[in-house]
Amino acid sequence: MLDLSFINERLTSESKFYNKIYYFDSIDSTNSEGMVNNYPYFSVIIAKTQTSGKGRSGRVWYSTVPENIYLSFIMPPFHTEKLLPLNILTAYSIVEGLKSIIDLRIKWPNDLVVNKKKIGGILLESKFLGNKLEKVVVGVGLNVNQEFFDNSLEKIATSIFIETNLKQNISEIACNIIVSFEIFFQQFLKNSIDIIEKWCNYSENLGKQIKIHINGDKKTFTEKGITEQGELLVLDENGFEKKIISGDIDL
Repeated sequence: MLDLSFINERLTSESKFYNKIYYFDSIDSTNSEGMVNNYPYFSVIIAKTQTSGKGRSGRVWYSTVPENIYLSFIMPPFHTEKLLPLNILTAYSIVEGLKSIIDLRIKWPNDLVVNKKKIGGILLESKFLGNKLEKVVVGVGLNVNQEFFDNSLEKIATSIFIETNLKQNISEIACNIIVSFEIFFQQFLKNSIDIIEKWCNYSENLGKQIKIHINGDKKTFTEKGITEQGELLVLDENGFEKKIISGDIDL
């Protein structure tokens, strides 16, 4: 059970997120809630369950299990070229925030994996007023205390509990994510994070052969790293370097 007082005590009044945590027992999607309604910047929307959780590219994020984390950050506008890097930096913040609990890796651009299984993901959505970025909503889904998955997911999904055999305090996990995200976001605005160097530490597939689905085709590449803009650097089968802006990598 999520304890908001625990989270606010840990955040302290110095945090921009302090006293701006909004909790729902059930909601369609924390991202949808944040996109449609006017929450203050640096708010966090957290749900016990979601009825219409969203993943990348319009996919469904199964989120009816109350033992997991479903939250969204409502962030102020910034330069639009930072949208893709923010995806990746959010993943960095979660890896760092939970490193004392579990060793997470990142599958480009923003999937969190353990032992080649997906344990979490990030969905970034933005709202524009004309050509001006008005706000950014950063959604985080993380499988925490889920004990099993159905047949369609058990080979590709996992949870912290499954990997560690230890039940976690949901409030503490949420708090660790919020604190770490705030630190990374402030560094992100100041351009004080070496996004390329950290990718070398956290990537699941660096230096490995990967298969990427691009516009309905599956192509084989070797992952070489990322650019400062968050694009994936790969070598094709002929040894030529390419930049990938969007696509899905097989687990």
